[in-house]
Amino acid sequence: METEIVQAATFAKAIIKVNEVSRACDSDPGHSEQVTNLALAVFDALKPLHQYGTSERQILEIASRLHDIGWSKTVLKNITN
Repeated sequence: METEIVQAATFAKAIIKVNEVSRACDSDPGHSEQVTNLALAVFDALKPLHQYGTSERQILEIASRLHDIGWSKTVLKNITN
């Protein structure tokens, strides 16, 4: 139970940072939101098959939100300078 609380708090902190990066760098937040919703829907629908848990779902959510971050002009500008 205590481990789950720590994991939830860690995820909450991580998602705050992910949202900050997304706001600063994501040129199409609607697309990222749609990708995230679809990825999580597929994850949830296939849970009886893959039997992954909350931490794997949270990793998928973070990855989905950041999947196109490399296309950001802000990120590319910082890399090239």
